[in-house]
Amino acid sequence: MVELARHLRDALVPALLVASGGIVLALAGIVVQRLVLKAVAWRLARIRARYVPALRTALAAAGPASEAAIAALRHVPHRHRIHVAGALLEPLRVVQGTTVDRARIIASDLGLLHAWRRGLQRGGWSSRARSALALGLLRDRDAVPSLVALLDSPHDEVRAAAVDALGLIGDVAAVKALLPRIGQRSRHQQARLIEALRRIGPAVTESIVQLGVHDAVGRRLVADVLALVGGTGARATLLEWTKDQDPTVRAAAWRAIGVTGMDDRVAYHALRAMTDPDARVRAHAAQALGRTGRTDFVPYLAQHLDDEWEVAAQGARALSRLGDAGMSALRARESSGAGGHGLELARHFLWDGVRP
Repeated sequence: MVELARHLRDALVPALLVASGGIVLALAGIVVQRLVLKAVAWRLARIRARYVPALRTALAAAGPASEAAIAALRHVPHRHRIHVAGALLEPLRVVQGTTVDRARIIASDLGLLHAWRRGLQRGGWSSRARSALALGLLRDRDAVPSLVALLDSPHDEVRAAAVDALGLIGDVAAVKALLPRIGQRSRHQQARLIEALRRIGPAVTESIVQLGVHDAVGRRLVADVLALVGGTGARATLLEWTKDQDPTVRAAAWRAIGVTGMDDRVAYHALRAMTDPDARVRAHAAQALGRTGRTDFVPYLAQHLDDEWEVAAQGARALSRLGDAGMSALRARESSGAGGHGLELARHFLWDGVRP
């Protein structure tokens, strides 16, 4: 037994020494790696800090000092231009207007603009994505056709960067390319496309509407997008679509109207839509009525608390948004003694105390 223990000791001690040595080497490697990374980061920070004052001066309003700063930046060594590019783009994530215009001039003078435009066509996916984002931050309208071409890239990161860039640039010409892709993408990608359209602003509304006039599928998609983007300029068209033969188009139109808002004329048609044979249409009409804030709609909505579930749920929610008058209608339904889902919905919204 003693002999066995001695053999085990003789075998384990070298193994433990080797393992300990490996651990020490691994820890030393980690320490060295961190030191190297810190040294690289420190060096890059120093390089960037060297050019930041000149960039700030160059981005200021045009004048002799600004022009002198741009002239000095033209002599930046090529190995440092990537750091200048990063420092140039950084403020553009939060500012707009003349600063962006000045940055575009600087990028053009330094050859960065040309390099980024060329980068959309060459290099790996990461290079294309970085170039797309840079051109978006610079609001480079000349890059729009090339960015649109990247919307069909096989790489998710490139497509995402192209969508973001088009949204930043805000060129209405991109709407025709962005809109059809909403129905072809995942929910996350759809959200990115919607945000790009939202960034383009009110000017996008007319272009979106024009893309939906030819068929029911197009109208439904356009109505769904307008429900997310908004745009009162489409109200008249949406009201016309509430009379479409396809109930999915009518429902989508009322959902969008609920977002864009209603005047008295549209509200009258919403009340009529509460008698539509399709439950989805009635539900979205009820939703739209609840967003008006008008208490004179309370009796009409209360009549639908025992409609099909989707309609009743939207009607109850709409009543809960219409202040004391709507809550009184829910209490009346609760105390009526009648069962059904109307009673459940009334109790739910009364218990939650939902307010607009």
